[in-house]
Amino acid sequence: MNFELEKTCNDFLDYSEICHTWSRFSDRRLDALGAYICLMRRCEPTEELLQLCRDIVHEYSGFFSMMRGFGEHALVAQLSCERDPGAAMALTDRAYHVLRDEFSASHYLPMLAYYMATSMAPDNFVPFARRVRELYEKFNDKHPWLTGERDVIFTGLLVGTGKDPQALEEEAEYTWQMLLDGFRFHKDAIQTLAHALTLCKGEAPYKVAKFRNLRNRLRSLDFKYGKDYEIVPLGILANSGIDEEQIVADFAEVNDYLKGHGNYGFWLGFSTETRYLHTILCLSAYYQSATNELAMAYLISVLVDIEREQSQSTTTAATM
Repeated sequence: MNFELEKTCNDFLDYSEICHTWSRFSDRRLDALGAYICLMRRCEPTEELLQLCRDIVHEYSGFFSMMRGFGEHALVAQLSCERDPGAAMALTDRAYHVLRDEFSASHYLPMLAYYMATSMAPDNFVPFARRVRELYEKFNDKHPWLTGERDVIFTGLLVGTGKDPQALEEEAEYTWQMLLDGFRFHKDAIQTLAHALTLCKGEAPYKVAKFRNLRNRLRSLDFKYGKDYEIVPLGILANSGIDEEQIVADFAEVNDYLKGHGNYGFWLGFSTETRYLHTILCLSAYYQSATNELAMAYLISVLVDIEREQSQSTTTAATM
């Protein structure tokens, strides 16, 4: 492992611990998201700054607000990387209320509000939110049983690319159809993956092939990569512009490094599947190849996967 990649891994582990210091009773998998955000933004977190940013979030939100919901950790970490967290939060709150005129409250809506606050002028909030609603309705018309709150933010990221909405809709649908083979029982996940791949550069068949090739290659090397929402960050990584052979080699090295240095294993906390996700986050930060939209897509896809695991754990506990 070269020095820079090892440093990225060490920073990821260190930043995860720092992010845990102000949220000791929350799901530890959320700490990795804070670490990833800080790595991507080249911003070293501190407990004091993270606490300050959480206080800022709480100034703008009530106890039951979605601002304090599942995505609070990610929002706090993002604010901690801003030169003026208070001003960024004020714009995020403004964008959030604009979005609430178009969509129901959800854990993911504050993430889209932050994206709006940091990527466009406030005068564009209302027309942007309306364009997101229009494209979302098109997705919902095609797949009413699959399209839900998590798709709002991916729709927003797609609109943020500035591409023709009709072309985005057609590519996302075409990509979804191509992904059905082999993932027919994971339609929710492949819709999210289809949206994520539409964000990536290139033609749809090429992007789907890059994803399948990387997943198959990893599985051939005994990395038992699953078929649920964990495929989303893998698909983005496969289309990062990095040679597949390099990704595979780096994936193996980072996975082994994290296994030997982090809290991974049955008795230590993180599962093998979670370690794979963390490996991808480390590689994304190391390659620094993601646009703002793709970095947000990484973030949301991991949040979705964590939420799915939490839901499964709750269901299992309820049936015992």
